[in-house]
Amino acid sequence: MLEDEANDAVTYLKRVREQQLAVAQAEQEEAMRRDEARATKFFTDLTSGIKNLSSIRGISVPKEDRAALYNYITRVDADGLTQYQKDFNSNMVNNLIESAYFTMKGDALLDTAARNGQTSAANKLRDVLKH
Repeated sequence: MLEDEANDAVTYLKRVREQQLAVAQAEQEEAMRRDEARATKFFTDLTSGIKNLSSIRGISVPKEDRAALYNYITRVDADGLTQYQKDFNSNMVNNLIESAYFTMKGDALLDTAARNGQTSAANKLRDVLKH
């Protein structure tokens, strides 16, 4: 009788384990589908974003630079890295700090640079007119 109960328990445990494995596999497949969908959307958005790009924060981007920018971001070499990744990683800490600062300040930096440029030009003009 104990042997029968032990066999029933083993059979039950096998079924439970198979169900757990099936659920885990289904969850993993769903996660892979979501990841693939996100990656596809990212590349679609990147492609259309660069294709439709005319300027970045008021700075004109020529059409020939758009293709170069896309390749710079996406073309992978034999090491599995893009040129952007290589350039960024070559000085990661400073590049991260600069990128974060420009993202944080955004247009305010460009406005300040434009004002400084205008002030500098006005000062140069004043100096020329004085002489």
